[in-house]
Amino acid sequence: MANYSRGQIEDFLYHEAELIDSWQMKAWHQLYTEDAEYLIPPIEAPDADKNTALFIINDDYHRLVQRAIRLTKKSAHVEWPHSKVRHMINNVRIVSQSAEAVNVGYNQVV
Repeated sequence: MANYSRGQIEDFLYHEAELIDSWQMKAWHQLYTEDAEYLIPPIEAPDADKNTALFIINDDYHRLVQRAIRLTKKSAHVEWPHSKVRHMINNVRIVSQSAEAVNVGYNQVV
């Protein structure tokens, strides 16, 4: 069982945000394993079930890779030229931890 500290998790989240902010999309999606799920629940129902609610993002690894690739192309009109953003991560907390997963909660401002 991997036992992650809050500091290690914060470092991961900060690194991820830095990759996104600097448009290093290939390096960003390489942070994830093939069994990864990238989920952003509806704002009005943060604890919603992904199988019964419409999520803002509900990607498996392969969809995540395709999203990252698409965002780097000029055909992604909404992101060309690339947005200049800065992610601010705070209130990081470990919600639960097991041999298979770490459930983390945090706030993010873009």
